[in-house]
Amino acid sequence: MCIALTTNAGGNVATAVTNAVLGNLLGILSTPMWFSIMMKSSSGANISFLKTLTGLLKKVLLPMVLGQFLRLTPALKFYSSRKKLAKLASESILLSIVLNSFSNAFSTSTTLTVSTTLTLAATTVTLHLLYFATSFKVFGALGVDRKNVIASSFVSSHKTLAFGLPLIRQVFANDPNLAALVAPLMLIHPLQLFVGGAMKEKLLAYAEEDGGK
Repeated sequence: MCIALTTNAGGNVATAVTNAVLGNLLGILSTPMWFSIMMKSSSGANISFLKTLTGLLKKVLLPMVLGQFLRLTPALKFYSSRKKLAKLASESILLSIVLNSFSNAFSTSTTLTVSTTLTLAATTVTLHLLYFATSFKVFGALGVDRKNVIASSFVSSHKTLAFGLPLIRQVFANDPNLAALVAPLMLIHPLQLFVGGAMKEKLLAYAEEDGGK
């Protein structure tokens, strides 16, 4: 999503793509390690780093590798000739994953009340806007050109559903609070699209000022 929004807002797409790919690849290694350390220090729970890493490699890295491999086969030509259909299929699959995860989370947890959901929504909105605004100001103050400021702000403030959901379900599969743990990620996914779309015109104008400098 950060790549698509960067493109629509006139940002540097190459920067967004590079950071998104590197961020996901680094996340596969760093996040399980971070979870293991934090859970052990805060509650004494012992989360297997190797088990979590193996699960993420299967659910996240393997599909990425297979996708790149398919680009070397006739499948790429088939995809190129049916881009609209492929995009619709991709969006439908993502939507079904979100709905399925939401349903599973709520059917196995009774801890997520209406008040909790509203609190999570308000916190998520606030943090997302704060991260984006802070990134925008910091990168601008550092003298980064405007197209890269836009790309960096989107990338640094966004959370990925495709990576975050498998991670949470891998680590907290049997946790009774799974719904509360999944909810922020579910809420921020459409929020990112809404905020990015609302800022599109202003960011386009920002990128075009002074030749995009």
